[in-house]
Amino acid sequence: MHISSQFDSGNIEVVSAQSPDDIRLTIPNDNQSE
Repeated sequence: MHISSQFDSGNIEVVSAQSPDDIRLTIPNDNQSE
């Protein structure tokens, strides 16, 4: 699997990807959002 944040408004961080059946992502708050 390839995870990318290279798109409009892309903001994804990989928290953990040690196992293919347990991938954890987070979407941090945008500094322009409420």
